[in-house]
Amino acid sequence: MFYIRDNMYIMNNFNILDYMNDKEKDIYNKYKDIIPFPTIKFAEDLGYEVFTFEVDETNKNTSGVVNYKTKQILINPNESELRQNFTIAHEIGHILLNRNKKNDIELHEDFRNNTIKSEDEILANKIANNLLMPNDTFKKIWDVHNGNIEFMSEAF
Repeated sequence: MFYIRDNMYIMNNFNILDYMNDKEKDIYNKYKDIIPFPTIKFAEDLGYEVFTFEVDETNKNTSGVVNYKTKQILINPNESELRQNFTIAHEIGHILLNRNKKNDIELHEDFRNNTIKSEDEILANKIANNLLMPNDTFKKIWDVHNGNIEFMSEAF
C-alpha cells in the first residue's frame, strides 16, 4: 500500500483476479474498463438478480443481503445511489468469496461506523473497491489529470 495524499491510498498487492474462477474472470473482463463499473450487469452475468428490500425497524441498518439459494442481492433503497452501488459490489465480493454456498442467506449490516470487521467483510470491501476503482485505471486517470480530486470523484 502506498500513500497518495494524507489518508488516500491504493492497495498495491491486491489482485481481484485471485478471487475469481475462469468463468468469473471472463465476465469481469467484459466490464473491467467501464467507468463507473456496471455492478448490476456484472451481478446478473454471475447469475444474480438485484432488488431493493422493504425497510423497517429491524433492518434499517442493513446495507445489503445475499441470498445464495434464490441468487438475489437485496439492497437498502434508503441509501444513496453511490452507496447502493458500493453495496452491490460488496455483495459481489461475498459471492466470489463464498461461491460454494447454495442455501445460505447473508445479512450485512452497515459497518461505516469503523467497527472491527471479519476477514470476510474486509475482503468483500477490497473486492468492491477494486471493482469500482481498479488500481491501474485509477493510476492512469490520476496521472492524466494530475491528481485532480474533483475529476477523480466524478470519474469514480
